[in-house]
Amino acid sequence: ELTDLFDVQDRITRAVASSTQTQVVLHEGNRRRAWGEAGFQDLRDISKVGWRYIYDLKADSFARVLVLAEKALRINPEHPCGHQLQAAALYHRALQGYSEDSARDLAEARESIWTAVELDDQDEYSHWILGLTAFHGERDVTLAINELTRAIELNPNFSLAHAASGTVYAYAGMFDEAMVSSELALRLNPRDPSNFFRYSAMAVAHFTIGKYDEARVLAEQSLRSGPGWRVAHVIRIASLVLLADIKNAERSVANFLVPWPAETVESASKLPFVDQKYNDLVSDSLRKAGLSDTTREIG
Repeated sequence: ELTDLFDVQDRITRAVASSTQTQVVLHEGNRRRAWGEAGFQDLRDISKVGWRYIYDLKADSFARVLVLAEKALRINPEHPCGHQLQAAALYHRALQGYSEDSARDLAEARESIWTAVELDDQDEYSHWILGLTAFHGERDVTLAINELTRAIELNPNFSLAHAASGTVYAYAGMFDEAMVSSELALRLNPRDPSNFFRYSAMAVAHFTIGKYDEARVLAEQSLRSGPGWRVAHVIRIASLVLLADIKNAERSVANFLVPWPAETVESASKLPFVDQKYNDLVSDSLRKAGLSDTTREIG
């Protein structure tokens, strides 16, 4: 049917636009990073390299972004670039578990990104980060969804905002909305190196409705492309326990402690569920799988 053809064309166009946006960020960031950072005086170069480092999702890469953000702020504190990069680095550092004080990082990230939005209300990346900090910092589901919706209004092909919406909906216990947003993000941008977050969000969504085998499978899919992602480890372990597969749950705990040797039941179960009952369920499951309540000695 002609209407079906137009729908397919529209979906292909959106997917190409979204995927291209990410690949340009990665490619341009790599090119400028190869030039060396010391001589950067152009905010465009700083922004491109900074976002490329964000995609690395490593502690040292976030530290580099914060240095670049400070440089951008010295060049022009009235431009959103430095504030935006600073917020993105602090937020992702907290999200990945690299913060010494995650609450402080999230609070500072939100302050920085508010400034970026005030300086330029038309940047979808700023609304995306504001939505994420509103949720992960304060569990403000309404503000988070409003900001992510605004990011999508500015750029309907912005897969990161669709993905973030899926994450918020998953932790809020809104299964259908979580799946629609996460699956759309994957369709729009199947080559995004951060897609392990999408599978993790879908795992969380299935966990909240008691579909533990599906949650386990999706968590494992997340770990294949993001083997160090804490949330996927935790949901996999908890799902295995709730499936009465204690032996594999214990093995999963051992695998989890390789990248995260200091994790305890308390730290690992601090997932941003809106309903505390899910955190309690995770805590109980992790304990049954053999994760300790105290940090184990290393070495």
